[in-house]
Amino acid sequence: ADAERDIQKRILLLVGALAAPKDGEGERALSQLRLFGASALRALEDALLGRPLTMPGETKAFTYWNGDPAWAARALAGIEAPEATAALEAGLGSRDPTIRLAVVASLRHDRHRTLLERATKDPVEEVRHGALGRLTDGDDPDLVPLMKEAALAGHEGATHWLVMRFPAVVLEVARLATLR
Repeated sequence: ADAERDIQKRILLLVGALAAPKDGEGERALSQLRLFGASALRALEDALLGRPLTMPGETKAFTYWNGDPAWAARALAGIEAPEATAALEAGLGSRDPTIRLAVVASLRHDRHRTLLERATKDPVEEVRHGALGRLTDGDDPDLVPLMKEAALAGHEGATHWLVMRFPAVVLEVARLATLR
């Protein structure tokens, strides 16, 4: 029990270090948090969503985290566990657009495609465009309908993605654009 408490305390201290990192401290904390894997998920999700950080089983806050949610999102995105993906999904469900944008910026097209596709429907333009931008890192042909729609809506990255990977589709987009 004491060993688990010590681990949770260490995790909370590492998460706390992400609030205002200096001189590479953030990158060191990120890599150490990834080593803890699933043990760090609760603290990272709390940090991402702006909740007080508590020791397991306690209600009194160990510390309050007022850092950039991007650090917590990056740490979560680096942990390969379904619970980490669920925490990122909770971040996409936040009412705070800065949290949603931080989550989108941390996602990888090859590991988090479903979350990125969901984010393309976000009410905030920056979040939608960020998600589309992350998706353009891949070249999955199943993305063509989504990219076509984005290109028709004026997203330059989607248009460029189509030109570079599926040039024949660009002619169809141009034809549809003239009909609108």
